[in-house]
Amino acid sequence: LVELRKRHETKFAARAVRVTATRSISESSSDAGKAKMAKQIAEALRDVMRSSQTRGVTTGLARSMRTITPIVVAPGGRRTENDALPAGNAHNAVVNATAQATKLQAKRARVWLKAGLNALEIPPMGLVSDTYPIRHESYGIFYHEEGLRLTIVTSLYSRTAGKSSKHAYTSESGKVTALSYIVAQVFE
Repeated sequence: LVELRKRHETKFAARAVRVTATRSISESSSDAGKAKMAKQIAEALRDVMRSSQTRGVTTGLARSMRTITPIVVAPGGRRTENDALPAGNAHNAVVNATAQATKLQAKRARVWLKAGLNALEIPPMGLVSDTYPIRHESYGIFYHEEGLRLTIVTSLYSRTAGKSSKHAYTSESGKVTALSYIVAQVFE
């Protein structure tokens, strides 16, 4: 019965067996040699292709250097701590928030121009910039119905990621349009 089964066994069934020593009698040694030769050629081609592939700039060591290497603070500067470079979702959120704030700045300037103000008379973002950011406990002038008022900023809030995200406290901002809320105490 075993001999009869081996004679009627298909090539697929013979190769599907886990132990390679049990091959069917009908399979010739030349078929095994051809299969072995084809496998060796395929492996050699795969090795050549692997060795000729170049690595992109966003892979491996180059990527880790960009994302792990900290920003070194210049001696004598305002900042005293070194920060790691942002990467991934955090980096994308910062880039998108900056782009959105810049768009809002341009839109705000167009509104001032449509209102009839000269371009030189437009207050550039309330005199807030990266050089002079708005901070917690910074003073400012606030226009009210009854005239100008002195104010002190008590809290600043901005969105954490996108338009559906929550508002979070921030200690300073270089763009007024990047803030969602400015909480201030107004003095008479």
